[in-house]
Amino acid sequence: MPDDSPFSSPSKTAPTVRSRPLRRWFLGGFAMVFVALLILMNQYSYTGNALVQCKLWQFYLVGLRRALTSSGSLGPTTGSGGHAFMIFLQHLSIAGVGGLLSLGVGIFVSRSRA
Repeated sequence: MPDDSPFSSPSKTAPTVRSRPLRRWFLGGFAMVFVALLILMNQYSYTGNALVQCKLWQFYLVGLRRALTSSGSLGPTTGSGGHAFMIFLQHLSIAGVGGLLSLGVGIFVSRSRA
């Protein structure tokens, strides 16, 4: 006979939710895609004289150095901070999609085990 009294413990009536392993699946996929893009993706940076091809992590360093050492005067690389920020948002969104794909795999694996 089930205990339906209002004084029963919520842990007895609530189903258990296993969100921690699924969070690990998402974070693992996100981190793998994020690091892979940092290492493998090429980006072009304008130095004022020429266009230079560099890896994404180098592009972020160049953009950070420009932001920290900027004199405030207008020049050929003015506005590159906004471009670097947009590249960073795209980088995060692509890594987020990779995390969601990994989460889907994690859900499939956890359901097949059950």
